[in-house]
Amino acid sequence: MISIVRPIKDPLRIRLPYRPNHANHILLEETCGSRATVKYIGEGTFNAPRAYLRPIIDAVLQEFQQPVHLELHGSTQTTCDHRCWSANPDTWMECICHCAGSNHGSGTPFETQPSSTFSIHTDYTVSRTIILPQNY
Repeated sequence: MISIVRPIKDPLRIRLPYRPNHANHILLEETCGSRATVKYIGEGTFNAPRAYLRPIIDAVLQEFQQPVHLELHGSTQTTCDHRCWSANPDTWMECICHCAGSNHGSGTPFETQPSSTFSIHTDYTVSRTIILPQNY
């Protein structure tokens, strides 16, 4: 199975079926170009720069003529300030910060608090899809 994972911050993780003579490494290096670093990390998996996601998908689809399982990781952040979590809970509908009232009047900041007057909540998401070759 061919799979490509794009984590939130780290390089792409590309898992390809075994081919001899470093054929997969060569394919990825040719796709990314000489300035990019492609690294074999074991068990048929390579790391490559995130900026090359689309060219790698296209090259792998063309080379293998097999479906590519793509997993994209993302996140959204909600911010809230002390005026919100310290407010009267009955006024949650008047909340104008990013929390949209979800933390209004709670008395506590979100789990990440860069300062005493500001907090952040992060929701992580994963999107999975299968991309088929053109004539599959």
